[in-house]
Amino acid sequence: MHTLGGYAGGLGLTAVVALVAIRIERSGRGAGPLAAATAALGQRSLTFYVLQSVVFVVLFYPFALGLHDAIGFAASFAVAAAIWAVSVLLAEWMRRAGHRGPLEALVRRMIDRT
Repeated sequence: MHTLGGYAGGLGLTAVVALVAIRIERSGRGAGPLAAATAALGQRSLTFYVLQSVVFVVLFYPFALGLHDAIGFAASFAVAAAIWAVSVLLAEWMRRAGHRGPLEALVRRMIDRT
């Protein structure tokens, strides 16, 4: 049941995000600042995926800080939400400065060489 519920929840969340995106696009007002910042994060998704993975490893794995047993679910969720919020802010700063994500730029250079 847990696995099926997880799949259904993931599909449901994806559908909600898609419906909100369609509604924003059809409204003609354009994306607000939060939507633009979230889009900036999506445009640099490889960089921030790797960054978040490294941060989570450092915080939670036993060979690093090992906080996995020291904090509960609510605190873990708060840490994850804070890391995501910082990622959105960094991505928005990069967008405004006109910078690509470093890993996206690396992939682009590697593809251009082939």
